[in-house]
Amino acid sequence: MQLGSWNIQGKPIEQGLTYLQAAVHDFDVLALQEISVPVSLDAGMHEFLQFTEHGYKVLVAYPKGCFRAVAICMDVDTIQDVSNVWVGYAHVSALVNIRGGPPALVISAHLPHSRRSYEDFADALHFLEWDLQRWPDSTPILLAGDLNYSLSGH
Repeated sequence: MQLGSWNIQGKPIEQGLTYLQAAVHDFDVLALQEISVPVSLDAGMHEFLQFTEHGYKVLVAYPKGCFRAVAICMDVDTIQDVSNVWVGYAHVSALVNIRGGPPALVISAHLPHSRRSYEDFADALHFLEWDLQRWPDSTPILLAGDLNYSLSGH
């Protein structure tokens, strides 16, 4: 299983998927952040899009705490079913049934950066925590995204 995450900095989703295809990256599940999408979404809403030329079913959402959309791209040959979609303050999640494996909770998050208020960051974490607590401990979780936090310890 190939998993990935990419903040595409406002590029149209089609352009991002074309870049990946040209670079011969074939992800089964791909979390995207800061995307431009060809549909109009209100804050807190989501929609499914088909990009058959790229082989993806794409769940796009516009979380209230994000200035652009986030997405979960799922390879149509790998994913059986998608359910329980939820749009949080700075993420979208879905229960994804992957062929040959148990259902997994997939999350694409774009947490606020350091120039945003502490309350904004706290709201994002609160909604993410609430989302994670809805599921049994046995549920596999894939959390991917632009977490806007240095993992180097500095």
